[in-house]
Amino acid sequence: MIKALEQFRLKRYYYVIEITGIIVPLIFGLIIFTFKEQLAWLRYPYFNLYLFIGIFVYHTVFFICREIYKNKIFFVLARYGYLAFFVAVLYTVGGVESSFSFVLIFPLIVSAVDLDAKSTKSIGITITLAYSLLIFVDPTYYRDLGFIIAHILRVILLSIISFYFYQIVKETLRQKYEKEEASRKFVELSELNRIKNDFLTVAEHQLRTPLTAAKWALGNLLEEKNIPENNKTLLNEVSIKIANSLAIINEMLQTAETGVGGLKLMKQKTDLGVLITGIISELQFLIRKKTVQVRFREPTGFVVDSDQKLLRIALANIIDNAVRYSPNETVNIELVRVKDKIIITVKDSGIGIAPADLPYIFERFYRGKNAITLDPNESGVGLYISKKIIELHNGEVKLESSVGKGTLVSIKFLVEPLAPIDTIIKPK
Repeated sequence: MIKALEQFRLKRYYYVIEITGIIVPLIFGLIIFTFKEQLAWLRYPYFNLYLFIGIFVYHTVFFICREIYKNKIFFVLARYGYLAFFVAVLYTVGGVESSFSFVLIFPLIVSAVDLDAKSTKSIGITITLAYSLLIFVDPTYYRDLGFIIAHILRVILLSIISFYFYQIVKETLRQKYEKEEASRKFVELSELNRIKNDFLTVAEHQLRTPLTAAKWALGNLLEEKNIPENNKTLLNEVSIKIANSLAIINEMLQTAETGVGGLKLMKQKTDLGVLITGIISELQFLIRKKTVQVRFREPTGFVVDSDQKLLRIALANIIDNAVRYSPNETVNIELVRVKDKIIITVKDSGIGIAPADLPYIFERFYRGKNAITLDPNESGVGLYISKKIIELHNGEVKLESSVGKGTLVSIKFLVEPLAPIDTIIKPK
């Protein structure tokens, strides 16, 4: 409603200016025709009369053309027509010495009001050049050095005024663009917030609800006394996995609501070798399905302070990706220590990632084109979540890849530096 009212006001101002531009020259033409004997200061009264009638016809024709064809070219031509008209009028009423020199500013004002930076700049340059050359229409002007200096100063002043008009229009347009951009981003953020809320609702019903039902059903089943012990052990393991999955989903839903930065880390000493071995064990079904050979020798002593549950999610996503997109290939996982850093490398010989996809691979919901072809059902949030969790642990993750040659993911964690040897083994 407010926008429509503003457009109506602008349209009204536009028509007032245009109709004024038609009526005023006609009135001046009638005054000259009626009182030409009293207007002795005009060099060429009849020429002035023709000028005002001509600009009246000129403006009327271009106004009608603009209304019919809605083309901006007619508006631009009208401005230059008025510029030529004002220069001609100045010539007939005293040339560069005329007290009516201020009329040259009007085409510039019209361009500025229209917020047309390009037109304001070109009109300003044309006005300045036209006024500077007006001195040559009368030899008495350019033969007087004092008059030439005065004219140069007037031209400089006119050019400064034109430049400031142009700068004002540019700054106004910049501020207008920033406001529009801020408004557009606000609309986008509102839409993203709506999508996020929709996602939370879907996740709650499609993930949490059936898992809760499955946990409840397993709990009832485990209370049965006639279940063989080996089956009960298996059901217990399944129940624990479902409970862990529910905890992860609840954590992820909370993260979606508050942002990944809103996660609270519950740090404890975590053996990375044991953690990675456990992840590989959990992924055995996928490893067998994809016929992938995973190579990892569990080292000892690679301990970091971390939230074990979250770090498991981050590393599991990365190893899962390596296995999932390396069918019938190998995945090599290594743990090394370099000074005060522990480095985890996950290198696969799978399908790889295209160069065009690499800059966006850690963005939420983004997936490479070849990954979509191989496995179209994934969500594209795994690497995004992994990167955020690793960064929350003051870690760093990097990815290198080539299509058809596999992918290398490097994860670095800062740890306490090892004590120098001479502090451990004291010399005798």
